[in-house]
Amino acid sequence: MPASGTDAETNSEGVTMDAARHLGMMEVARFAGKSARAIQRKLERKRVVLPVDPEDGRRKLVPVSVVSELFPKAYQAWVRADACAALRELTGQAQDAARDGESPNQPSLPFAAPSQTERAMLKAAPPTVPSRHQPYIDLWAMIVGDCTNGTWRKYLGQCLGGVAIQSRQDFIRAQAKIHGLGVSTIHQKLKVLKEVNHNPDIPADQKMAAFWNRIRPKNRPGRSGCSFFSDDENAWMREKLLSLYLTEAKHSLKHAYRLLLAEIDAKQRAWGAAHVYQRPSVHQCRTVLKDVDSPTLVFAREGEEAYRNRCEVSLSRNPDSLRADDLWATDQRVSNVILQDAGHQLGRIWKVNDIDVASFRWLGYAFGPVLDSDMVMTAHTRAIAKDGHLPGAIHHDQGLEFRCTAFNGSFRAISRQAL
Repeated sequence: MPASGTDAETNSEGVTMDAARHLGMMEVARFAGKSARAIQRKLERKRVVLPVDPEDGRRKLVPVSVVSELFPKAYQAWVRADACAALRELTGQAQDAARDGESPNQPSLPFAAPSQTERAMLKAAPPTVPSRHQPYIDLWAMIVGDCTNGTWRKYLGQCLGGVAIQSRQDFIRAQAKIHGLGVSTIHQKLKVLKEVNHNPDIPADQKMAAFWNRIRPKNRPGRSGCSFFSDDENAWMREKLLSLYLTEAKHSLKHAYRLLLAEIDAKQRAWGAAHVYQRPSVHQCRTVLKDVDSPTLVFAREGEEAYRNRCEVSLSRNPDSLRADDLWATDQRVSNVILQDAGHQLGRIWKVNDIDVASFRWLGYAFGPVLDSDMVMTAHTRAIAKDGHLPGAIHHDQGLEFRCTAFNGSFRAISRQAL
């Protein structure tokens, strides 16, 4: 729905302005679902200079490029509304031409018309969907339809939601960023659609209805896992779940849940109608397993040796028996920071720390993209330079980067200094 006005105007800088690529402030606010004042404040914060409507000097125009960058949801809504208007115009021209006996004039659409899959997707929504689930259905109808009907080719070479579109995978990443979803979640829905379409047991006219029934939210029991298993008649289910999950077989949560349901069904068949067992949900079982402490989980699922290596106390810090610089502790970890190198490759950065055990002072550190002995030597050099003393001993986890030949009494030049 482009802004009204001439097809081309010239702004104050002498640049030709295409009025069809501009939207009014009220239109942007309507598509974004916000007030015009909020839209104007955001544009002012971004210091965006808006051109004036040549027909009305009191009306500001917002370039579509700015809308796509700052308001991606409003941009998508505008594209859809513009496409629907073009389709309605196309349909009207086709009907008039059919009545007049002439060949209809096919105008170029802004992107590919809805495919048969997308039309079936919109028509085959299950009629029994509650009203509270309708926004969920509408959202996924738009996302899955755009990902399957070739819409991504319209954005080829453009930036959508801060992602440069070069392939269908980039378009899926942009959709996930715009709607606040995970990329794996979109792929999961597309996988379900593919499974339904390739299932010969489902009739062709019921495939999309089966797809919606599989992805729409399911009703869950209202009680949490703690209150469910606290009942006397359900207490045995908690013990059975723990016995199935805390084994060296390392069953996943869903597999342990299926084994628990099989046990409940067996007891139900044995009792018959004399007693009806309640069935927990996956969410309730997950709530119970979250309360299991890490040492118990490691000992039960990985064995005694893993428990000794990972959970037993390997270093006792007693300030009364240790003095400063008697013992240092060093370790490495991956920092929760994503960096980009010169080759435009993303990755997390490693960090090596040195800590004095007696005073628990942070002495030295080193960052690097690859964990090696140079990072360890750099961290120790900074720690010694900061503290001014050599430690009596250094405690580490016997990693390869801590067992290099550089620590065997030789000298190593780091940053023009020798350790």
